[in-house]
Amino acid sequence: MLTCPDCTNGKIIMYGHTHYGRQRYQCNNCQWQFMATNDYWIAPKRES
Repeated sequence: MLTCPDCTNGKIIMYGHTHYGRQRYQCNNCQWQFMATNDYWIAPKRES
C-alpha cells in the first residue's frame, strides 16, 4: 500500500501526471505531492 513519504498517512489520491507521463499522488492529510514507482515514493514535488 502506498503511504505518504512526509506524514506516513495511507489516504493518497491520484493527482495527475508529470509531463514525462509519470503518475503523481497527493496526500489527503498533509497535501504533500509526490511521485511513486512500485509502491515506493521517489521524489517530492518541489514548491515554487
